[in-house]
Amino acid sequence: VEQVTTAKVETRDITETVSASGKIQPETEVTISPDVAGKIIALPVKEGDKVEKGQLLVKINPDIYVATVKRLQASMNTAEANLMSSRARHEQAEAQFENAKASFERNQKLFEQKTISQSEYDAAVSSFKTAEGELKAAKEAINAAEFNVKSAQAALQEARDNLSRTTIYSPVTGTISKLNFEEGETVLGTQQMMGSEVMTIANLNEME
Repeated sequence: VEQVTTAKVETRDITETVSASGKIQPETEVTISPDVAGKIIALPVKEGDKVEKGQLLVKINPDIYVATVKRLQASMNTAEANLMSSRARHEQAEAQFENAKASFERNQKLFEQKTISQSEYDAAVSSFKTAEGELKAAKEAINAAEFNVKSAQAALQEARDNLSRTTIYSPVTGTISKLNFEEGETVLGTQQMMGSEVMTIANLNEME
């Protein structure tokens, strides 16, 4: 005899389970790539380590960047000294111009009164024009010196920024899920090309 199960007709949910293959991965992952190139001299973490935000991850040899900062600091000091000299020359040129201008105006009146000769008047005119030209050149020298100082300051700031980028700290709290380099190896920087992916930090508390 065939057995039959009966039930009262009613509305209800039907649950269907399907088995499938898949991959579990963190929802959030951060790839660490240096901005500057160089040799790794410190790598105090290993794969699987939990790191906190702000923790030291990688230190790249800073020697070349320190040398660049020193060189550009010297260049800026020279540019600032040149600017000070240009300003001093401008003050001298300005004083000479005022003297030449006053002398020219006196000689112009004397020449109109026929008190001095044409050659004396011409000499006064020549001195005035020379002083005027020197004052103009001194002003242009100041402008050039100021531009050189600004350029040197910008270059020095960039060098200091690059030096600070030789030390990389963790931007997030998480776990080192992948470590691609070891201490002593050389990495590429993102400033010149696609930077080396030194490691990946993942938040393993949230998976998908």
